Order: sequence, then C-alpha cells, then structure tokens
Amino acid sequence: MKQPQNSVTLSFNCEMDERAEWEIRQKGYFEHSSVILPNGKTVPIFFWDPIRLSQDLETNLRAGRACLAEPGMIILPEITVTNMKVAMEELFERGYFNSFA
Repeated sequence: MKQPQNSVTLSFNCEMDERAEWEIRQKGYFEHSSVILPNGKTVPIFFWDPIRLSQDLETNLRAGRACLAEPGMIILPEITVTNMKVAMEELFERGYFNSFA
C-alpha cells in the first residue's frame, strides 16, 4: 500500500510484539527502527530513554570519549511503540527529518 504524500511511516527491522516491546522498555534503547519519508527515503533512527542515555554517556566518558551521538537519536521518556510513533510524527511535522531527505 502506498503511503500518503505528506506522511511518514515507522518501520521496524525486527519482529515487534508485546514481548519485544516489553524487552525494549526494559533495555531503554532501541536501534532496529527507521522512518520512511514521503519521498521514499528510509532514515535509520535510534531511541533512548533518559536512564539508558545517561548510562551510555557515562560509559563513553569513562572510555575517554567527549560525547555520545548518533544520527537520528531520539530521546523518549519511555520507549513504547506508541511513544515512538508519536515522536516520529511530531518530529516530521517540525521538520526534523528535512536534513535527512
């Protein structure tokens, strides 16, 4: 099915069911997703919750790195499918993905 011209689609690169979503919430990080833009381009996106983000930043700092960065990094209060979809749609409306297009 073709998506409308002005919409984006959240795509998972893995099986997404209740158990997977529970595991993602526990882990606080999810890297198996992408956004399909209206022009057909696929942009990988990564989700972190604040706790996991601070843990990963601390690990990087201890390893002598100055920062933590990923293209397409999106921070959510809790990683759920609903929160991922809402964030993706809001970010699209705000023009976040324009630089990826």
